[in-house]
Amino acid sequence: MGDKTNGNSTTTNTSYNITGLTAGVSYTLNITAVAADNSTDGESVVTSKYTKPDVILNLTADDITTSSVFLNWIKPNGQSSHYRVEYEDKNVSAENTSININDLIPGAQYTFKVFAVAADNVTEGRANQISLYTKPGVISNLKITEITTSSVFLTWDEPVGNRSFFKIQWMGDKTNGNSTTTNTSYNITGPTAGVSYTLNITAVAADNSTDGESVVTSKYTSMFSN
Repeated sequence: MGDKTNGNSTTTNTSYNITGLTAGVSYTLNITAVAADNSTDGESVVTSKYTKPDVILNLTADDITTSSVFLNWIKPNGQSSHYRVEYEDKNVSAENTSININDLIPGAQYTFKVFAVAADNVTEGRANQISLYTKPGVISNLKITEITTSSVFLTWDEPVGNRSFFKIQWMGDKTNGNSTTTNTSYNITGPTAGVSYTLNITAVAADNSTDGESVVTSKYTSMFSN
């Protein structure tokens, strides 16, 4: 007997598979031995068990920052009481179909697993999961240590957390360019003498697509050679 699903059957074996139940519901199971006259019943054994909740639907990640992510999903078919979110060695509980995860490392990869939990607080469904990178941190202490008629040498400090490489972009009068480096310095060559250039440095995570916040500065190249 369970929520909207009741039934009975017989078997000559000492095992039986009950099908057609609703996910995440408590069922009371009653097993009775019957004599050969098909009417004399023995004493019943009664137990109660929850079926596993179904898997959650449409797990998505929004508002990804350097240290947080907002997870959204749709409740599973059947019933469930709450949700358990697992990542790394951490577990957090969510009563509703969303949760904001904080205190993450910038530029790091995380896999979030979300389980629906039945009302017994023990029986869990199969996980739905999503993997993502947090945004890398912003670089600091950007310096231009040498400017000539045809080059600009940049240095900066590592951002907090993890990163894979840096994107460098420069934009000036008729001369634009971009490049990447795994170092914390870069020499831009080929700009026009005496022109103002806007320089943009961004840390990128190991997925090669998640960018951190950029640092932007403007400088003129030298009019005269050294």
